[in-house]
Amino acid sequence: MAGIQKYPLFGIPNAVAVDLTPIPLDENTRELYKRAEEDPSAITDAEMRIITLRPPSELEDKLCREQCGLSFEELLQKALRHEKLTFDEAKILMQRGVEWKHGSDQGDILLRLPADERELRHAATEAVTPQSLKDAMLIAKPVYSEASAAASAAVQEYYQGFEVLHIRRAHMTLWQKHILEQGNGGACGLVLFYPAAKGSRWERFKAKLDLAVYHGLRAEMGGVKELIMNNFQLCLIEAWQNTNSQDESLQERFRRLRDAEEVPAGLRNDAFLYVNDEALHSIDARRPFLWLWEPEDTEFGPLRVELNHIMPLLVARLTQRDLEGEARIKPFRFGPEFGALHKAASCAKDANMPGIWPPMPRIT
Repeated sequence: MAGIQKYPLFGIPNAVAVDLTPIPLDENTRELYKRAEEDPSAITDAEMRIITLRPPSELEDKLCREQCGLSFEELLQKALRHEKLTFDEAKILMQRGVEWKHGSDQGDILLRLPADERELRHAATEAVTPQSLKDAMLIAKPVYSEASAAASAAVQEYYQGFEVLHIRRAHMTLWQKHILEQGNGGACGLVLFYPAAKGSRWERFKAKLDLAVYHGLRAEMGGVKELIMNNFQLCLIEAWQNTNSQDESLQERFRRLRDAEEVPAGLRNDAFLYVNDEALHSIDARRPFLWLWEPEDTEFGPLRVELNHIMPLLVARLTQRDLEGEARIKPFRFGPEFGALHKAASCAKDANMPGIWPPMPRIT
């Protein structure tokens, strides 16, 4: 068919076929767009919503509260008062309204309008968009642009190959919903035992770790909710003077911290991270890592975890332990239990360092 365009996917040529055959406007819609462009003041609220793909007012407020906690009018006024906007709030304003199924379906169809009718629709949309919303869009733009720039930097300059797929799959789980429901203000993370005695070597490692976490939090626009982004932490605790020989004592030490309720609220109390000489030496390797261990483990031993996937993938997988049914595993192949993570890591065959978690996305 003349309107079918084919695109590659994962290196496979012509893997995706998209129908781009133009779909012209029907006569009634064309007349509505023309009236809007010529005399926007004569357009009713219902007609404005048809043109701009906004839902009816009651549904709009309901969806807006679900997406950002405010009605649409409350969000609009918040922006006009120049109060700090979250990414979710800025996104709604930049889209001229909330996401909803009918709007998305219609938007897909309207993308296939002939060029002249696309211009007509754009003119009609601009004409009927209230000035207050246009002003709010300008206020929201820097927030949206900052998130966009951070995501682009992560995807284009930091992550390589399939690494972004790990992040996208993490966001397919209910980890954030569960964390936000715990009443700790979005606090989450892990205890990390570090070798302070290693001085500059540790500082260099920590800089790379901080960069990995920074990009992981921002690699997908709006992927990590602001409360979680602001309250995620790796709680650093100085470990031992001599590395390797005292690794096992970390389990006892973590248990003491946990039992004394000294692990910060919201952080995992069933697992911890640590850095030793081997981890420090990995800093220049293709996949630098640290160690994940559990305080009660006597069977599997510590697990190497790549720095790039502590946040969000590791946190998402550990959070899945608290969920039930399909939400505990999907969309992954292996469960979130420590033994299952070890099994997945055993599938990661690297010429220089086998057994680093996570393996390829299709194996995870």
